[in-house]
Amino acid sequence: MADIEREVIRLLKNGQNLVLAAVMAVEGVSPRSAGAKMIIRQDGSIFATIGGGQAEAAVTEAARGLHAACQAGYEGPPPQPRILYLDLTGKSAASSTDSDDGMNCGERTDVLLDWVTARDLPVYEAAQSALDQQKKGWIVTALDQRSGTLTRQLGFIGKDGEVTGFFDEEVLFRAKNAAGGNQMHTEEVDGLRFLSTPIHTAGWVCLLGGGHVAREIAKIAHMTDFGTVVLDDRAEFVSAARFPESRRVVLESFEQIPELPVNENWYVVIVTRGHIHDQTCLRWALGTKAGYIGMIGSRRKREALYRNLRNEGVTQAVLDKLHSPIGLDIQSETPPEIAVSVVAELILARARNNAE
Repeated sequence: MADIEREVIRLLKNGQNLVLAAVMAVEGVSPRSAGAKMIIRQDGSIFATIGGGQAEAAVTEAARGLHAACQAGYEGPPPQPRILYLDLTGKSAASSTDSDDGMNCGERTDVLLDWVTARDLPVYEAAQSALDQQKKGWIVTALDQRSGTLTRQLGFIGKDGEVTGFFDEEVLFRAKNAAGGNQMHTEEVDGLRFLSTPIHTAGWVCLLGGGHVAREIAKIAHMTDFGTVVLDDRAEFVSAARFPESRRVVLESFEQIPELPVNENWYVVIVTRGHIHDQTCLRWALGTKAGYIGMIGSRRKREALYRNLRNEGVTQAVLDKLHSPIGLDIQSETPPEIAVSVVAELILARARNNAE
């Protein structure tokens, strides 16, 4: 689950309402694509970004106005959502109740301002529960403007079809059809507009070896929402200073890798300091259910290790699971460049895994 959904849960559990802003559509040049989200808290502070600039300023101002109208003691019905139609040239910023005739074609961004309260907590908790169980699903927002007033229904729809939330019978069937895909998207069906946000595990990167390349991989993997765990038999190479965002395991030896909950959402990256350790780690990794196994090094090194493992009875079909040399070919040389190529390949593997 993205950090933004986790922050929604945290705020709601602390008794704080919030405005969730989501970019629904973009025409022309924009600093963030459709799918960008941010939270505007009750104190006016924001979490995340939809790209900054005039568009974000307009969204933040509108959200703060909504908070001001619904301060403590407000007992009216929950405020209805708004869609802001924003002209990125700065010439206009209209709400869903205003005309957008003055907007420049090719420069419009549609942003949903959704008022989120404790009534929505079960939806987000269902999404969190699915994630904890490594199940897939989607948070679906149904927007209905057919009566002239924009209303919304919200629910979490699991891949198994189970629904938690607030859909009436007419909307539920269409909401289930709208749920799907690996990226947040919108679609319109019979006058209803649906916003579907995928909830699935971002995956774990298991770094076998804590050297310079591993350190850079961990940094970039964290930036792209992977969890990371690093294992090495040298305590100084798996210190908190080197890997502040990672789980760290000091091994007695690479022959004694502890039991880990490795499944198809794990991405094993072998970056040890020597061929012997690489072979030991590769033998271990090929016996797991990891969705991705990669090993740094040359093709010559790979073939030497393959021969040794084939002599031990490992089949070619099993060896074909390995990505080596690791990473996308971007002519990388330095540890940071190698890390970029490796994490790029991990992102591609994750996207393919989540599409299955």
